[in-house]
Amino acid sequence: MSTALKTAITIIALAISASTFSQTMSYQESYSASRFNTAGTSYSVMRPHANHFCYLSSISFEETDGGGEEATCRIRRSGTVWVLEAKLDQSNDADAECNAVCYKHL
Repeated sequence: MSTALKTAITIIALAISASTFSQTMSYQESYSASRFNTAGTSYSVMRPHANHFCYLSSISFEETDGGGEEATCRIRRSGTVWVLEAKLDQSNDADAECNAVCYKHL
């Protein structure tokens, strides 16, 4: 199974899970991180993980057609906050756009 397909399945599962928490959570904010045509990682610092749940809401990869042009979107914990990352391992013309949504536990 391709990485893009695995990511899409994960996003759908998280979206379904998030909908079941709608009675105990409140929407807070949307975030984005992107990389265009340059290798490296872009970051967006989001809400504290102690009282927020954040998930990928959409991803877009373009021109990942050359050898080694791999794009990744992910959310991780760093210290006390969630961090959204858009990463290009190498790029001649690749793009990665990552979006996330955070909800606060009530």
